[in-house]
Amino acid sequence: MRVAGVIAAADRRIVGAHGRVDLACGAAWTILVRMREPDTSWRLILSDGKMAPLTEDAFSEALSELLD
Repeated sequence: MRVAGVIAAADRRIVGAHGRVDLACGAAWTILVRMREPDTSWRLILSDGKMAPLTEDAFSEALSELLD
């Protein structure tokens, strides 16, 4: 699904993602974003605004931080 609007993450703005999943627990949050072509991979956007490739280890770490 094309994500309409802008994804605000800390001091960054991400425009035109093709998919988005929000993970939240209390005040902690992480966003999974599927980027546009040519790189249609999923990425993690952490609460500090940094973007990282979505790997099993990165997802596990982000989930652990949400549940702490």
